[in-house]
Amino acid sequence: MTGDAGAGVRVAFHDPIGDGVCVLVVPLGGKAGVEHPGCDALADLALDLDAFFCPRCHRNGRVSGAWCRDVIEAGAG
Repeated sequence: MTGDAGAGVRVAFHDPIGDGVCVLVVPLGGKAGVEHPGCDALADLALDLDAFFCPRCHRNGRVSGAWCRDVIEAGAG
């Protein structure tokens, strides 16, 4: 994991159906989302669907919901 406790947590991962590296962003006290290539908006997470979706650029991506939940819980601790 990267980042410091004052800024939340940022963890890079590869989206298996997209190009490039994405970043799971878990801000302190905020809503977790996904930074993805080619767009400056955070994509929304759908943990139960193992996916993320960006309402701005309409990118659909895949990510392990269980992994995201673990990172979010670790960042909150």
